Amino acid sequence: MILIDLINWLKDQDQDTIVEDGFGEPNSYRGSYQDLSFEPVKKTTIGEMLHHAQFALGRTFCGWKGGEYIMDEYSTVYIAEHGECGEEITSAHLKLWSMGRTKDFATDIALIKKDIENLKIRVGIIEQKKENYYVCGTCNGDLKIYRGDGRWETCPACNGKGY
Repeated sequence: MILIDLINWLKDQDQDTIVEDGFGEPNSYRGSYQDLSFEPVKKTTIGEMLHHAQFALGRTFCGWKGGEYIMDEYSTVYIAEHGECGEEITSAHLKLWSMGRTKDFATDIALIKKDIENLKIRVGIIEQKKENYYVCGTCNGDLKIYRGDGRWETCPACNGKGY
């Protein structure tokens, strides 16, 4: 991923989102000095990561063995300890970071409660469907029965229909 894509993605996110395994201070990347690396951080926010990414844009960094490198919009971005090789930031990182939680724990709890209620509704619908249909007495609706020799076979009583 290049720096400008990372910055644009971070700008589009909720700045207060708390991120596990994010990034912090920028450096010249040990693997290729003209590329940019960020120090790994166990816990941070999208806003803090955006600050570090924007700070790096247009700045000059010293390479591990010398030389000066300006980080521009097209600099490839990595997460790595200073002076170490690491991993390129990819869409997998963005997906992980987008699943962070907000600083407003009341909102997080409300969202979790809503998810639980939705699951209860789904379970209720499934239970209601079971009540309205006859379930096979041999396979109990599982469609298959265990033969006892490590293999399963289609239920002979319902012919694999479950009822």
